[in-house]
Amino acid sequence: MQKSSIKPIAYSHSRINAFENCPLKYKFNYVDGIKRRIDTIEAFNGSRCHEVLQKLYEDKLRGKDNSLEDLLAYYKEVWQKEWHDDVKIIKTEYTVEHYKNVGRKAIEDYYNRYKPFEAGKTLGLEKGVRFSIKDKQGKEYRLLGYIDRLVEVATGEYEVHDYKTANSVPAQEEADNDTQLALYQIAIDDLWPGPKKVYLVWHYLVFDKEIRSYRTAEQIRQLKEALAVSINKIGY
Repeated sequence: MQKSSIKPIAYSHSRINAFENCPLKYKFNYVDGIKRRIDTIEAFNGSRCHEVLQKLYEDKLRGKDNSLEDLLAYYKEVWQKEWHDDVKIIKTEYTVEHYKNVGRKAIEDYYNRYKPFEAGKTLGLEKGVRFSIKDKQGKEYRLLGYIDRLVEVATGEYEVHDYKTANSVPAQEEADNDTQLALYQIAIDDLWPGPKKVYLVWHYLVFDKEIRSYRTAEQIRQLKEALAVSINKIGY
């Protein structure tokens, strides 16, 4: 019986990016299983903001509209529930309350910009996607990822939304060369074959800034080739 040519490991954008940035650190984390996880307050707050927006759209799918006060109360609730003493504040000139205020302001800005949240049909929240690509020799590689929010805006038109709480906003050129959301476009092509348009949308919540990008079929083909080359370099 012929053995499958599909590599058993499912690669993610973060896994591939980790190898590209530091092969030794990749080996420690993904091969040897030695992971040193530091929960910074920036990451902690980002997770809480994600949870609030997930609640907003989950409730919307079930016919419940949340007020801004509802969402801020939920933000306070999940912050208190998830807080632990190991959360690190690297920039010690800022207090926990400073970071809470940043999160509250981000939620307020998002709510006021997009209410009543009727644009498009939400198809998935924190949607897990699994798909595969092939290299030039026909070898297949499995990939996976999680889409913050997947939206159908019209027949054959989709948006991949990603929420960021970073402390800076990238230039348009950086977004146009970003591979993470473009990778998810490959997954959508697998989910719903046929002609379509997929728009990539980043929400930089701290700055109330939206950045949009688009990939052509040729750009996606080139991305698949580049991903296969990157995975082949890993060799584990």
